[in-house]
Amino acid sequence: MQGVLKKVRCMWPGCSRVINEDNHARHVDETHLRKVRDVCTDCGRAFQRMYMKKNHI
Repeated sequence: MQGVLKKVRCMWPGCSRVINEDNHARHVDETHLRKVRDVCTDCGRAFQRMYMKKNHI
């Protein structure tokens, strides 16, 4: 069935978030591992998503 996304529960201890299976890896990286994708060269603030840095500037 096209267009239907499978929902999964995050297995991280203490997290009860239910998300699309396709977004699970990103959820873990950003929420639990706090991975950073970019840093502002002006102030040093770290951003997990590029659009957040764009809005910051």
